[in-house]
Amino acid sequence: MQVLLMVLVLSIFIHDTLVAPETIAPSSMLMLTAVLLPKVLWVSAYTLICRWAYRHLDGTLGPARVLSRLDRFTTMFRLGVAGLYLVDLCLGALVYIRAQTRNPVLIDEVAVISPTLVLFCIGLLVYYPIERRLREASLIHRFDQGLPVYPIKGRWSYVITHLRHEAALILIPLLLVMAWVEVVPDSWLVWKLDLAPILIFVGAAVIFLFAPTIIRYIWDTKPLPDGAIRQRLMAMCHTYRVQVRDVLLWQTTSGGMINAAVMGLIRPLRYILLSDGLLDQLPQKQVEAVMAHELAHVCRRHMFWLLAVALTTLGLMMLLAFPVVYFGSPNGVPNPAATGFVVIGATEQKARSVLAIGGALAIWAVVFGWVSRRVERQADTFAVQHLARQRNLDTIDAEAVQTMVGALQQVADLNHMHTGRRNWRHGSIVWRQNHLRTLVGQLVERPEIDRLMNRIKLVTLAGMVVLGATFYF
Repeated sequence: MQVLLMVLVLSIFIHDTLVAPETIAPSSMLMLTAVLLPKVLWVSAYTLICRWAYRHLDGTLGPARVLSRLDRFTTMFRLGVAGLYLVDLCLGALVYIRAQTRNPVLIDEVAVISPTLVLFCIGLLVYYPIERRLREASLIHRFDQGLPVYPIKGRWSYVITHLRHEAALILIPLLLVMAWVEVVPDSWLVWKLDLAPILIFVGAAVIFLFAPTIIRYIWDTKPLPDGAIRQRLMAMCHTYRVQVRDVLLWQTTSGGMINAAVMGLIRPLRYILLSDGLLDQLPQKQVEAVMAHELAHVCRRHMFWLLAVALTTLGLMMLLAFPVVYFGSPNGVPNPAATGFVVIGATEQKARSVLAIGGALAIWAVVFGWVSRRVERQADTFAVQHLARQRNLDTIDAEAVQTMVGALQQVADLNHMHTGRRNWRHGSIVWRQNHLRTLVGQLVERPEIDRLMNRIKLVTLAGMVVLGATFYF
């Protein structure tokens, strides 16, 4: 969901780049019909699919096959929701809202995103009965293993938890940046001194720097209690020279989220989070492997490079989008009256605008997703390197690999996640496990994935130079 939410906000930035402020707003009836009707039909179809899956969990198909099919339908549902949102923008929903509200800061953007967020929430609500069945089925296993037993969340608590842990992480920083971008140009002095680009960049940087502190309090976290695990994890931070403000216990209140995360670009605002379910249910060696995976994101500066790849790719795609939209304009100059999506008689320009936005986002998604999955591979490899270094090995052995493979399997099983389920940013569990098995026999200090990531960094730097030079000249 986080990736799709990112697309929602980035689409508004691209929309505002390609659509002229003078664009004529569509009629109210057109907006109500075009925005609401497809969404009602789409969520109704997903509701029927979830009900089918619930009825067949104990049927002849078997729960594994039913859940595998439901995972695919859920992915299709979320992609469809994002697609309907892009259709809304192309039909002029944001233009219509701004015409009705006179474009107040952030209100119009939140209004155009809200129907899509409601659709995501309805999707969680109709999925909840299946989630509850899976949690109930795991209770006996937890009793047998002597593991802590947590209360099962209610329907609305389940939805709110997902919004806190998934939506808030992406939406809050991006919406704050969007508000800042709107506020800065309103100052006459800013434009007179040509300070707007600098202030926008500085403001966005400050927001992203402090975002981890904001998220820490939105999520239910507290410092990890002192003990053997905390001491071992802090020793790992010291070994790899990773400075963190604190290692936090991520309290999920149900133990159902088996996860870990690292947040923050600089030491005073950097936190490592380990969920209560992860610490309760994974052996200490696997917890250490997961921790090493998170430390890899800091040691290899993954957050910086992912941000660089995302912005560079988006910037290059926007440069390519301009000729698509504006090619053929009189005297080579963009014609504001013909660049909107909904201007009557501007059929060719509408098609070009849709093609430009869709193409830019599609290429950006392919590139950023591919790089993100290699980042996860490097972090997995770092965890295996850590386990091999503990035994002073020069080459990676099967034991180190199997520990990390087992940790990934445990995370998938305890999260009721199908190991073959594809993930745009992380890849499937099976895909990552298969890569880990190829590491046996490789040198600890020179795995192949490190060389690949170095090449990705060089290409990113070249793209940044091209982008910077283009804007400068």
